[in-house]
Amino acid sequence: MRTGSVKPFILLGLALVFAGIYLFPLYWMYVTALKSGTEIFAFPPSFWPTDPQWQFGRIFAEHAMDRYLWNSLLIAAGTTAVATLIGTGAAYALSRHRNAWTAVALFLVLMLQVLPPSRGVAYLGQGAVLRAGKLRNEDVAKDWVVLQISPPVTAVQPIAVARLTIDGMLHMIGSGNRLVTAGYGSGPYDELRVHEKCRLLSQRELGIFPDDSWLQLDCVFRVGDSGGGILLLDGANQPALIGIIAGFGHMPHNKSEPLGLGVNASQFVPYLRQPVSQAAPAPATSLAGLPSD
Repeated sequence: MRTGSVKPFILLGLALVFAGIYLFPLYWMYVTALKSGTEIFAFPPSFWPTDPQWQFGRIFAEHAMDRYLWNSLLIAAGTTAVATLIGTGAAYALSRHRNAWTAVALFLVLMLQVLPPSRGVAYLGQGAVLRAGKLRNEDVAKDWVVLQISPPVTAVQPIAVARLTIDGMLHMIGSGNRLVTAGYGSGPYDELRVHEKCRLLSQRELGIFPDDSWLQLDCVFRVGDSGGGILLLDGANQPALIGIIAGFGHMPHNKSEPLGLGVNASQFVPYLRQPVSQAAPAPATSLAGLPSD
């Protein structure tokens, strides 16, 4: 076989490889939209949903997606008009003056269009990969993941994280600090809401083997609250994160009473890249707010 007859197949193969690389994120986005919440985070990931979920109609009905799409259309149209107005002059100059750098400039412009701008997300650590839909007691403390977004979101003020035992938390609550929990399960999916007042429970009163890695509260948590904050507020209403919401269940000795489950922040403190409060449980210690409920 002559070299000339092989070259088109090599070029076709390379073209298909590069096309696959560029199209794979689009494929993955659509496949993920058809997966259940549990399957999205399964490891190893599946390249096709085992039980496809067609939820687009419900999403449009529940979250007023027509309004968001209209906003996106207005922004996209305005951006296109401004970019066209500004870019017309530069395009004319490039088309009239041809030299060795013109092709390079056009190629760079094309690459900027092919690769959309996005924030970088760095994986810093996780507790474990939980495959089951229900949390067991031993799984609660592992239900967390730490990600770093680059560049940082400067519009959001970070909250200090406290490394405390459960007895230390109870001591600080008894010293005047207020316990607050918040999540997205009590209202619109994009609105963080503070829960009704709840109490951090001692594992001794629940008859559970003492384990500071996970927290038990008498809060009513709902689907969508997972990942929400469990905080202590000091006298100045300044917050410190002591845990995150992991799930919910029922009291061991009374199935009619709710039991909220959380991960102690001490489980993921070693993976954080921000100042961490090492405050010992002592009266008048200023830990750190969310608005009062």
